[in-house]
Amino acid sequence: RLTNGLNPNQFKLSQSGWDRDGWMQTQRMADAGQLKRPFARYTILQVGNNPGIHVIALGGVLIAIGIPWAFYVKPWLVKREKRRLAEAAKSRVAERIDAVQEEAAGEPVGQA
Repeated sequence: RLTNGLNPNQFKLSQSGWDRDGWMQTQRMADAGQLKRPFARYTILQVGNNPGIHVIALGGVLIAIGIPWAFYVKPWLVKREKRRLAEAAKSRVAERIDAVQEEAAGEPVGQA
């Protein structure tokens, strides 16, 4: 890895701080005409390397999909399936009642 060198696209540079007091002091001096313009003496750079950011993003997407699925879609699917099974059971019970009534009346089962 050391022989490959650094890939500048691998790192994210961002400013995490700066010389606010120095800026304010030079701003007052610039306002008084002692300096041409204000300046900061230093800035603090932050170097970030997040190789696992894609895995973290995928996890966020899965959570965003999974929460509505668990609380809205799945209960709706379960309710729909229960309703379908109840209607199927109701029709089977009605068919059995009809068959028993036909047998009691002396008619052969399965003939109309």
